[in-house]
Amino acid sequence: MAHTTIINPEIRYLKDILDIVYRGELRVPDFLSPFSWKPEDMLLLFESISRGYPIGSLVFWKAGEDCQAYPKIGPFEFDPKLSPHPRSYIIDGHQRIATLFGILTPPSSKYNIVTASILSIKYISFSAKKWRWILYYDLKNGKFAYIRKGSPEKYYIPLNALMNTFAFLKECRRIEQECKKDAVRYIEKAENLSQIFFNYKIPVIQIKEGNLKDVMEIFSRLNSKAA
Repeated sequence: MAHTTIINPEIRYLKDILDIVYRGELRVPDFLSPFSWKPEDMLLLFESISRGYPIGSLVFWKAGEDCQAYPKIGPFEFDPKLSPHPRSYIIDGHQRIATLFGILTPPSSKYNIVTASILSIKYISFSAKKWRWILYYDLKNGKFAYIRKGSPEKYYIPLNALMNTFAFLKECRRIEQECKKDAVRYIEKAENLSQIFFNYKIPVIQIKEGNLKDVMEIFSRLNSKAA
């Protein structure tokens, strides 16, 4: 491990981390476990962020060699023509990043309005499990909610609208039309929630110049009781 350099933790905005996933530059190596979080785990992650709680650091590997990676993250699949060579791989944080990216990215988005990045992935329909990637915030009661059957209440806003300018404005117009006298209060709550996610920061450790053997040892230590 003498050739591995570990950069001191950086503090990055959530939106910037999601953007490098959006561009196909951050992938999940196939030696990590597949996505396995349950909907309740996913919901708790968003509750933690909304309260300003830390969600733990992330570890990325800026690889000097290609590594086999999963073809998808969350409900999205990478387009090999647009993202043929990832710049970094997720070593610790797959479940969290997949959850955040999968729920905060609009399914029909072709363009990231916030960061002006072209989409390098496409949405996959998961039939019966599709609902777990569409999480709402109840603006009336101040809580997160899934809708497994039926339609959301008019005062629900989908989280995939929070960080996309066009989607957010569209939701605000809908709330204004459907919620009438409560619209101003609901839109203010939506704006506050959006700002929480825009301003949320996460510590990131980036490994540079290591080979796959080095990274596997770090991964093993991160996931051992002795680490």
